[in-house]
Amino acid sequence: MWLLAVFTYGIGDVATTMYFIETTAAVEGHPAIAAAINVAGLWILVPWKIGAIVFLYGFYRMTPHEWRIGVPIGTFILGSILTLWNLHLGIVVL
Repeated sequence: MWLLAVFTYGIGDVATTMYFIETTAAVEGHPAIAAAINVAGLWILVPWKIGAIVFLYGFYRMTPHEWRIGVPIGTFILGSILTLWNLHLGIVVL
């Protein structure tokens, strides 16, 4: 399950965000992330996302065993939504 979570949340979201910001008129919608991109460039998204995944894995480890699976499932769902949203904005809207 973690592989799917990392693929959608880590790779899918970052790749689509970077691609559409570079190739279209798209901009980052989150103000803190947009400010970080303005200061450090698009590649700041990679360590930012790695940090988020490490945090989520730590949360997973601290969660009671019977509830743990919810963390990678939730991360996978969030990553899927974000990736699909980016694709929608990049292809359909822009």
